[in-house]
This record gives sequence, C-alpha cells and structure tokens, in this order.
Amino acid sequence: MLCLGHTGEIVGQWDETIRRVWPGADLGVVAAKLDRREYGHAITGASVL
Repeated sequence: MLCLGHTGEIVGQWDETIRRVWPGADLGVVAAKLDRREYGHAITGASVL
C-alpha cells in the first residue's frame, strides 16, 4: 500500500500515528525532507516534497 502526502511533515505525522495505533505494522517512509528512504515494506508513506 502506498500512502502519499504533499509534505514530509504530513508523512512524518502519518508515520507516528500508524506506529502508535498498529505497532507491528511493516511500515516504511520515503521522504527527502525527513532524510528517510525505507523501501521494501508492505506499507509505505511517501511525500512529493
């Protein structure tokens, strides 16, 4: 699953919320502003900026 946000800040908030609600989720984030490039996960949050 790919969840897109328009800024890195939104993706960071999304990441924190998902991890709080579902701690065992196979979750990665791809966002240049957050300096995170976590590929190969079942769920990925990504930003365009």
